[in-house]
Amino acid sequence: MEKLELLEQFEKQPGEFEAFLLELDIERANLSEKVTPKQLYIEVIQIQTQKTGGLDHLYKVLLGYTKLELLLKKKKWKDADLQTVKIMDKVLNLKSGEYMSSEDLPRFSCYDLCMINDLWIKYSNNMFGFSIQKNIYEEVLGQETNFDSGAWQRFGKRVGWYKEKKWMDDNNYQNGWKNAPKGYFPLNGSVSGEDWSRDSKDYFSEFMSKLKECDV
Repeated sequence: MEKLELLEQFEKQPGEFEAFLLELDIERANLSEKVTPKQLYIEVIQIQTQKTGGLDHLYKVLLGYTKLELLLKKKKWKDADLQTVKIMDKVLNLKSGEYMSSEDLPRFSCYDLCMINDLWIKYSNNMFGFSIQKNIYEEVLGQETNFDSGAWQRFGKRVGWYKEKKWMDDNNYQNGWKNAPKGYFPLNGSVSGEDWSRDSKDYFSEFMSKLKECDV
């Protein structure tokens, strides 16, 4: 479906949904011009053309961004991190208990990654965000092409995910985020599953490649 057709489809939606978008636009008055409800609608709906969620699914995604922005404005980093995961899950239509995997990355919208990153960068004053993590990843990798366990640990030390020869677990996450170093967040959006030391290294490397592909 071409973007023109999608725009025509958008303009035919019920007035209630258009009113919601207008309200959302007011919430986004301080964001860059590219972040508009219409553009977000077009990008998200392209990902969902083969899904059955329809308008209700899209509404939830848009509402998720509004909530993320409000949390970031209030500097509620941990809550914003959890909200980031919810948005990513909703974009992909993942069910409860499912983790975003490498197989999901090709169908994740670059627009959504940029949107999430821009919000984190703006409200954290360049402390947190996917692009911050990507820069640290590239510094750690240097001239090497293989992101091995050693590089993964060095990255973990830089962002506070790996301390005293131990990877972050749910306990540490609940208590160790208040003095988080640069690049610590978004945490859950960058790590797949529960076993960080084994399962997440390859996923994270592929996630970084996705960010580079999307020019994040």
